[in-house]
Amino acid sequence: IVAAKKTRFNSQISADSPVVVRKSEKISAKIRKYKQQKGSSTYSPIKTRGLYKRQSRGTDRCRLCKISAGGFVTCSVCENKYHLECLGYAPESIRLVSEKRCCTWLCPTCIYCYSCNEFIYDPENVQCFACDTAFHGTCRPPSGAWINPKDPLSSWFCSKCKHLLDIENRSVYKYF
Repeated sequence: IVAAKKTRFNSQISADSPVVVRKSEKISAKIRKYKQQKGSSTYSPIKTRGLYKRQSRGTDRCRLCKISAGGFVTCSVCENKYHLECLGYAPESIRLVSEKRCCTWLCPTCIYCYSCNEFIYDPENVQCFACDTAFHGTCRPPSGAWINPKDPLSSWFCSKCKHLLDIENRSVYKYF
């Protein structure tokens, strides 16, 4: 301990008094000593957390479930990534989108009604499985066709793409 103390009433240090060291000064001295021993370590907890955050930003994640497990489909407009399961796609549709349309698929936020050009917020909407033309339930043309007419959740084809649906064999994309 140094024999000097700064008094409250004057700014001079008296030589006969001990120096008072604050706790924060002791801690910062320990940190300084640690940094001098380790140098600028890349294993610092603060640096590691920052590095992890930067690396995780570059990781692909599903826009809905935030899980980075594979099996994503990327929207061709906004480039957001989704698991088709998270969007409620049927297993048959998931397989077909993954095989045939992984590069031209549109996410729910990028789909607009082909008829009225409004954003589709309608749960009754339909989207052509071949060309992504989408319609509100009320704007849907009657000339489209379902893979399974009894199942409204099955894939739907617009009048332009209906020829791709071979009704006899119930096969999709016969001509692709």
